Amino acid sequence: QADTVQDDEADLAVRARDAEAEEVMDDETELEDDDATTDFIGTATSPIRVVHSRDFPGVRDDAPVDRPRRGPADPSRASESEDGA
Repeated sequence: QADTVQDDEADLAVRARDAEAEEVMDDETELEDDDATTDFIGTATSPIRVVHSRDFPGVRDDAPVDRPRRGPADPSRASESEDGA
């Protein structure tokens, strides 16, 4: 995206880059892309295990649940919940 209407020195310098300068920039990008993920190096990690609330009696899942409407949509009930509360 242009920062000005008229070309300034920085704009002209970008347009005047030769193939060698482009190659150097591409090589730098490739080197960055080849890095291994370093978030967990040296840390014993386990895969994430997704459990259902019924798997453990101590888990209390009382979050509201979205359910599809039954029957035709009634605009007058738009502010009411499905439970009538």
